[in-house]
Order: sequence, then structure tokens, then C-alpha cells
Amino acid sequence: MLLGNRSRCLGSVISVAALGLLLAPVANAADEGARLTAGPFQLLLQLDAEVRYDDNIFTDERDEESSLITEVTPGFRLLKEDGVNSTSFGYVLSGGFYASSSDDNYIDSLFDATSHMEFSRRSRLDLKGEVLLGHDDRGSEFSKTDPTVIAEPDRYRTTMLAADYGYGAEAAQGRFVVGAEYLKKKYTNHRDTSAGRDRDNIGVAGTFFYRLLPKTRALFELKYEDINYEVANSLDSANSSYRVGLTWETTAKTSGTVKVGLAQKDFDASARKDFDGFSWEVEVQWAPQTYSVFDLSTSRSALEGNGTGNFIDNETLSLGWTHGWNQRLSSRISATLSRDDFEGDPQQDDLTSYAASLDYLFHRNLSFSGGLSWNDKDSNATDQSYEQAVLFVGVETKL
Repeated sequence: MLLGNRSRCLGSVISVAALGLLLAPVANAADEGARLTAGPFQLLLQLDAEVRYDDNIFTDERDEESSLITEVTPGFRLLKEDGVNSTSFGYVLSGGFYASSSDDNYIDSLFDATSHMEFSRRSRLDLKGEVLLGHDDRGSEFSKTDPTVIAEPDRYRTTMLAADYGYGAEAAQGRFVVGAEYLKKKYTNHRDTSAGRDRDNIGVAGTFFYRLLPKTRALFELKYEDINYEVANSLDSANSSYRVGLTWETTAKTSGTVKVGLAQKDFDASARKDFDGFSWEVEVQWAPQTYSVFDLSTSRSALEGNGTGNFIDNETLSLGWTHGWNQRLSSRISATLSRDDFEGDPQQDDLTSYAASLDYLFHRNLSFSGGLSWNDKDSNATDQSYEQAVLFVGVETKL
């Protein structure tokens, strides 16, 4: 969707493979796995399992604790296609089980429904609804300063509704997309401390694309988002951004989008300092060969806080390389640098992450994976720096 989700924690709840099943564009669903039928719908089933060893499950500098973690993620999608139009419903359940810390076990669920409608070659509408029952690992988000302050992970429910309307043919000189999104997040346990984090986000956005070359377009983007906390009203704010940029596809082996501009965050409470600064979002891919792709992404954005300061001024840079060694074996390596400045507080966090993985396609409906990741956080806040290594092996099946 045009607006996208605003919280970093939402994407970390369900495994990456399962998200690929549930949240990938409906047009790609036909390429995943074998097909069963359920009335007018086609049915796609998927089951993922992963075992990983984490040497610092609470990302704690003072008292590192390790554990073997088993995660099982079944999911399904129902898809109905009518020419270029489609409707789908999906569900993913993700259960994580800690060998040495059963209090941190979790079961998350994600439901979604999507609809793509094309009224003519110029006019199209995308609708999406989503309900996520998720959690924050102990040692992250609001328990990052002391994982022992809670006996189990914080749990929450988010509800999201979104719509995008586009007008203009793909080959037209100009076209635009407008969108709206509603997101409600509510914590469901530890209510004595978590009630102040409940919030509603309402956003609108618009982007105008102007064709400069056959595969290159200039873009002009406006976004506005109103954030309201149910209890902590002093955190109520409005985010707005104004960006210009370019988007191109398959030009000299590269594709990507570059957007730069201004971003603002205005608090309702006069006691909190507003933000006004330079903002950017860049995603570029370079494929010297069809089986080898390098990717770069970088952004600066204002994120909602986790109990420290007014909000988080985040800057991120990621580099990655995905290579297909043959039709069955592929690899990926990546590095990410991230800086969080906690506005209204002197805390500053620098996070460096490295990851490497291998994927082996044993059969059209069966694949194996394995890899490792390393996180190194350097913070000027007491007891907030840490190092963490994670090893994993996984299997993915499609029926």
C-alpha cells in the first residue's frame, strides 16, 4: 500500500517466509506452490519451521542468556481471480518455543484480506485489511532497559485498513496514486504499564508520476499522518512529508526509486519539541547478471518512541547481494548500519548488523535454508549496548 506500516516491530513478528506467503502481491500468488480448490477460490498451503540458536535472547549487556528457539509457522491463502481482478484471504500462525526460557514462548497470528480491481486500463483500486496478534520480545521496545521488569513478552493487537486508488495508464505521460490508511495498536497485557502505548494512526498520501523516458518517471509525493495516543496524550502528533524523486525500472541493469524532501513532526503539546528536517528514501537494485543482484537502501524517518524521549530520529543504510549459484542453490549476504537519535533525550544508539544465508531448493514444494546474523549495538545510555549472534536452519514446504 502507498502509506505502509509505521512500526518497526510489526514486521518482526511473523517469519520472513510466512510473510512472503501472506503479504506478497496477489499477482505473485499463482507462482507459489501447488494449487487446491475450495469452491471459487484456489487454496495455497505453506508450512515453515526454523530452529535457531540465539546467544543473547534479551539483547542484554549485563547478563547475557542464550537459548535454542524453535519456530513453526503454518499458513494458507485463498485466492479468487477474475481476469485482472482478484480477491484473497490469508492467515499465518507463528509459534516460537524457547528451550531455556519457556516464559518467552509466543503464538502470533496474522489475518489479512486484499482486493485488486481494475475498472479500465486507466483506473484501479486496491483494498487491504489486516489484524495482527503479535508480541514484543523481552529486552526490546519498552522493556529494553530491563528485561526482568516483565515476566513474559508484551502482547498487542493491531488492526489496519488501507485503500489506494490509481488513475492513469502505465504508459501515460502522467498518472497519480492516492491512498488512505488507518492503524490501531492496543497492548493486551501488562496494562498497568502498557496502556500508555495504545494509539491510532490515520494517514493519507498522494503521488504524481510524470514520464521522462519510457522507463523513467519523476515523482512528487505528499504524506500526512495523525497519531493519537489513548492515554499518553502529550505524545499526540502530526507527521507530514514532501518529497520529489525519480523511479526507474530495468534501465542499464538497474532499477530503483529515489525520494528526497522535507519531513515534519508537530506535537500537540507545546512542552515537546517539534521536528523539521531533511528526509529521504532510496531503494536501488543492480543486476550485472540475471542471477546476481546487488541492492542498496537508505532512509531517514521519524519513528514513534519506546519510552525514551519524544520520538526516534532514525537513519538506516543497508547493502545486500543475492546470488544464484545454480537453479537450486542461492545465497545472500547483507550489512545494515542504523542510528537512532532519541529526540528530547541525549540517548543515541548505533546498530551494526551482518547476515549471511544459503537457500537450497530440494523440490518445487520443498526448500531448506541456513545462516547466521551478528548484531552489535553501541549506545551512550547505561547498559544499552550489546552483542548478539544468531545461527539458524529452516525448512519451507508448500502444498
